[in-house]
Amino acid sequence: MKALVQRAYGPVESSVHVGELPVPAPGSGDVRVRVRFAGINPLDWKLVEGHYKWMSKARPPCGVGFDLAGEVRDVGGAAGSLARGARVAGLIPAFKNPPGAIAQYAIVPAAFLVKVPDAVPLDQAAALPVAGLSALQMCRLAGIERGRRVLVHGASGGVGHLAVQIARNLGAEVTASGSASSQTLLRWLRPALVVDRAAPLANWGGPFDAVLDCATSLTSQQAKALLGAHGHYVSTTPRFPQLIFDTVLNLVRPGKRRALMLKPVAADLEQLMAQLAAGHLRVAIERSFPLADAAQALALSRAGHVRGKVVVAID
Repeated sequence: MKALVQRAYGPVESSVHVGELPVPAPGSGDVRVRVRFAGINPLDWKLVEGHYKWMSKARPPCGVGFDLAGEVRDVGGAAGSLARGARVAGLIPAFKNPPGAIAQYAIVPAAFLVKVPDAVPLDQAAALPVAGLSALQMCRLAGIERGRRVLVHGASGGVGHLAVQIARNLGAEVTASGSASSQTLLRWLRPALVVDRAAPLANWGGPFDAVLDCATSLTSQQAKALLGAHGHYVSTTPRFPQLIFDTVLNLVRPGKRRALMLKPVAADLEQLMAQLAAGHLRVAIERSFPLADAAQALALSRAGHVRGKVVVAID
């Protein structure tokens, strides 16, 4: 089969190539998926560059990628009720299984796959898992509900643009912040207020009941200035040593500051897929690359200027 192969640790431009790999066989509890689209996430290029070596199962030569959508081809003996030919989407669990979504075939534990409704295009489904689950679980950590005033910072990115929609669907009054070049996408998301991140914090519309820092770029002082006395701050990735300080201080302060620890829960992904099917949620896909140009997709994500999501189409 054709697949994106990581030959060594290093820059994506020189460390990955499209090559031939054996078609993998599903184990008990696994599903072999004929991949039609793979979603790109920052974790993909970070693993190629050698980040998280001590946690990752990526050992070159190996595959690349975690998010995917396609059809069931084969199932293992204990893989449940997914039928051959069913349209599915899901993720290979990072740090538990080796990556390999950017390939014609991928092995995914059945517990991390959900059926894709007919109304949902497979490119949208492939782009959803990691970003959508992150956005949904950040909203939960921040206690977002009807009437809450919420700031989504980095709102044009993969997680951010979904967080705006999910928070809005929960009934929150959402402010979306981003760069000057992202304002068109931010307005398309229909938040209550759009803010240029270059503007003074006093003009951002705070104080907020919750701040979702989807860029993990706000300083502690900036977060404090934006939050109300009981407001919650949630970031997409932990920062050390701040995470340690926050864990202790959260025991005594009314407003909590947390970092997301993503949990790949199938029920959450089913909920998001239902919102996609109903038209209440939409993934903005900036660009779709063919498998032959998958390294370019990683490089675009690495550059840090993607609006929404990038996917790889796999024939």
